[in-house]
Amino acid sequence: MPGLREATTRFPSLPWTASARDARRVLETHAAAPAVALIVGDTPRALFSRTLLNGHPAARLARGPLASLPARWLAHRDPVVVDADMEIEALARMLLTERPDALRDGFAITENGRYAGVGSGHELFEVVGRSMKRRANELERLYNDALSASRAKSAFLANMSHELRTPLNAIIGFTDIIRSETFGKIQPGQNAEYVEVVNVSGKHLLGVINAVLDMSKIEAGELVLDEKWIDVVEMVEDCFRMLRVKAERVGVTLKLSVPKPVRLVRGDRQRSSQVMLNLLTNAIKFSHSGCLIEVRIAVDGSGDLWIAVTDDGIGIPADRLDDVLLPFHQIESAHSRRNHGSGLGLPLAKALIEAHGGVFAIDSKLGEGSTVSFTYPMHRLGEPLPAKPDEGRPTLIEATPLSA
Repeated sequence: MPGLREATTRFPSLPWTASARDARRVLETHAAAPAVALIVGDTPRALFSRTLLNGHPAARLARGPLASLPARWLAHRDPVVVDADMEIEALARMLLTERPDALRDGFAITENGRYAGVGSGHELFEVVGRSMKRRANELERLYNDALSASRAKSAFLANMSHELRTPLNAIIGFTDIIRSETFGKIQPGQNAEYVEVVNVSGKHLLGVINAVLDMSKIEAGELVLDEKWIDVVEMVEDCFRMLRVKAERVGVTLKLSVPKPVRLVRGDRQRSSQVMLNLLTNAIKFSHSGCLIEVRIAVDGSGDLWIAVTDDGIGIPADRLDDVLLPFHQIESAHSRRNHGSGLGLPLAKALIEAHGGVFAIDSKLGEGSTVSFTYPMHRLGEPLPAKPDEGRPTLIEATPLSA
């Protein structure tokens, strides 16, 4: 809320003994002044208002032979005096209800008990108007933010309904088949196939629920990192192994490039793996057969460990880059309609990296691909790992699409 200083103009004051002529000259010299303050020491004791010069019966006393009379004889001896720290809207309410004359004749303003200036009703309401406009703009912004969040939550619930019901239906359906022997006695081979579907569906369901819970913990400030030393090259290779079948099914190539030996990182291994899996899964999901997904690891110019996941898939429109980092948001496209998700992959990855003190960034061009990068700050890096025999050569998983 604006303070009174915004409606304060510092005009010359006059001593208590000043004449009416002196007051008239000040007001004629300073056309914007609503009044001139008559002070004793540093304290305003009266206001010689401009209205005294504009048609007031006493106006003639400020001119001619009577102009040498003390200005205080014509001044308002009971002026409104307020402190500069008073809130504008509180002052406006007070003047409207208790001293409306001060809106016309002006009011004196002090700071730490010393004269600071003269305020006018015109300036006061101009400031109130600006304040109301700022507040209206802020309320409009908050309304739009709330509306956007509401739409995002609605879209999230619709996506989550699919994400939860699909694996649940598979789990319930196949366990019903096994239990009731609907198609006759279950053969050992069929059992293994059904159990595999149940297992995969259960893990997917658990992953979705964990993502929601993790995001809730982060938003509540309750996430606790289980910090240990991490070999990030080994971690990425583990993620490659976990996603190999998915990558081969789509027909994409996974590549790891580490030009120089890297140092151990002090961080949460499980959360860091989760970040990498989220980024790789996204890259695979929005790529097509023949695409390359490359993970690069290096030390940047600031001494931080830099990791980037680059793909040459469908890319993201420039005006939607901020949206993909909002929880529960998804960009509508043919790919997103075919590949449902919770909309938490990138926001969760960003939040987990920031929990480590790192920086998360996305660079993308529609139709050309994306690069998602993040850092671990230098203070989290340990001693360099011993060089491996094949250090510097990329780890490569070739695309060998699986048969249907």
